Amino acid sequence: MRNSLLSQIKILHSDQIYTYEWYEPKLIPDDMNVNEMTLIKHPFMVTRLSEDNYLLLGQTGLYSTMLAAGLKHFPVQVCRDEDLRLLPQKLGLINFTAEDLRHYALEFPRQVIICDKETTYLAGYIPVCFSFRNRAPLWVYFRQPSRSGCPLPLETVFRAVLNRGCYVPFLDSLHGTNSILKTRYLDNTVVLPAFSLEDLKNAAVSERLFPPDVVKVFSCSRVVNVDFPLSVLDSEIPIEEKESFLRELIAYREQANRTVFLEGTVYILNI
Repeated sequence: MRNSLLSQIKILHSDQIYTYEWYEPKLIPDDMNVNEMTLIKHPFMVTRLSEDNYLLLGQTGLYSTMLAAGLKHFPVQVCRDEDLRLLPQKLGLINFTAEDLRHYALEFPRQVIICDKETTYLAGYIPVCFSFRNRAPLWVYFRQPSRSGCPLPLETVFRAVLNRGCYVPFLDSLHGTNSILKTRYLDNTVVLPAFSLEDLKNAAVSERLFPPDVVKVFSCSRVVNVDFPLSVLDSEIPIEEKESFLRELIAYREQANRTVFLEGTVYILNI
């Protein structure tokens, strides 16, 4: 292989893969049907958790769906911690109102504090900003006594959101009226703080898992279009032979000039 980035690509057993967020079937797209899939298009992003274990960095829904379907081996890209960054996430809330939030907070008087403005004087709490239609934003502070993954009050409020409705990724519209993009306008939103990679690792090992899709992880370099056949992954051959198959597949595409390296950050394996 001609690119050192490809040394990050390997096959892992599911026993080696840990997740930092729980699996929520309600958030799985209706058109995701594992039984109709014939290949895994992109390797799953992971980072090292210990010598032999790895942290899955997203796509938990797809991974969990495949795992439930019986798949045990997965193609992954092992990213270096220093190549990763986590960004604050903004979500749109569906069928969850300010009244629902206040009702929830009353059940946890010492764990959840609602303020009409941001404050910097609440040590041991993490700030989350909720915005609702026709009113000023509410700053909600969730008790986090230790850095052991997702704070329990935050987990609980997101389960309350899912019980009443749903939440979706929210993109501020920067496009004009002639944009071909279809945008969903939501009046109720929530902005999460920027968690750390250490928070995600602690969540995985402590089982204090985050809600799905509230933390997004990005890598400064990515390998895509591995297009690994599910028939090979699901076969009875040893994992070492599956990894050899992967190496041969990449080598064939390189020899056939079907790969491209873009701007030193994205390696496309099948063009």
